[in-house]
Amino acid sequence: MIKRPAVLFLAVLLSAPALSADWKTDVRALLDPPRHDLAAARAFLRESYDGLEPEDKPTAAEFLAFLARKAGDPRDELERVVACFETYGDIEPDFDFLGDALGREFMIFWGTWKTSYPLASGFVLLERAGEDDPSPPDRLEVGLDLLNEAYYRVSSDGDTLAGGLWQEGFHILRLPFSGGYEGTGEIAFDLDLKVAELVVRKRITVKVDVESSPTFSFPPVAPAGGAPAPPAPRAVEGEVSLYVGDKLILTSKKLSAKPSPLKIPIPGPSPWGTKPFMVPRKDAPQFNQVSVLDAVSLAIQAIKDIGKKRKLASVSPPSYRRTQALAFSFTRPGPSGTELRYRASVSLDASNGTIARERPARTL
Repeated sequence: MIKRPAVLFLAVLLSAPALSADWKTDVRALLDPPRHDLAAARAFLRESYDGLEPEDKPTAAEFLAFLARKAGDPRDELERVVACFETYGDIEPDFDFLGDALGREFMIFWGTWKTSYPLASGFVLLERAGEDDPSPPDRLEVGLDLLNEAYYRVSSDGDTLAGGLWQEGFHILRLPFSGGYEGTGEIAFDLDLKVAELVVRKRITVKVDVESSPTFSFPPVAPAGGAPAPPAPRAVEGEVSLYVGDKLILTSKKLSAKPSPLKIPIPGPSPWGTKPFMVPRKDAPQFNQVSVLDAVSLAIQAIKDIGKKRKLASVSPPSYRRTQALAFSFTRPGPSGTELRYRASVSLDASNGTIARERPARTL
């Protein structure tokens, strides 16, 4: 003999392909007294979830996580909570379709997760405003928004690059990029966010696309063999020639003086009361005098330095432009003394977070 609640549940499942926005009414019919069948409501919602309208899926996903908690299934609860936050972000669920008692439980359940889940979103590349240097940087700056306080760790190929404690709000990741632009490819980084025993891992992928058809430019050709250029000829200041008839007997030229490669300063006369080539005394006022013009110049320079220090103290932090892609150019040596000029474009992709480590189940 088939029990009446099972028949009702079977009828609801058969109508799932034609499910409308009335799914909340169907779920409540399974939850309200006298039925109060949480297992049937959970099974129905799992079966019909894929057929829901996009605007209904966030609330349904959150309620499925709640039903997993009520059923004592912490693994399914955690997977659904992570999938809901990572897919739909920080979206408020709709509590109106539930009764007062169950609605309060659902509100407390999701409110606890909302104030603790380490959701990182809004990943963008950052470009410092006012900097026009087209050459590739040694590191990339990536901005992100964090929903709640969490410990973080950035790693690549198992090597830890950075870590610490982040408060909720906007943060900047500085990822090493030296040599990452040499060819088309991808560089992967893992961002781990930890709250209690839960660790959510997000894969950040830096995609680099280098143009395959470089242009050629020819740098100035240096002297062969790297030999230094010959010195400039010395100027002729005068010339005397002796002729007998039309025959030149002798000639003499006066060339300009060759500059000496060494400059040896010759000190002036020693101050009065000192012996030659001895350091004058510094404790006597008459040996530490400056001219009035020099004193005025030093005073003006001191005032300017004080003003510069005040300006440096009030310098605002650097401003950034958020962008989805960056472009750089660089050169590399080519054959026959040429230079190859390349252009590289960089983009960013952050995947949805996955569970790296679980935390124990909690009770309401």
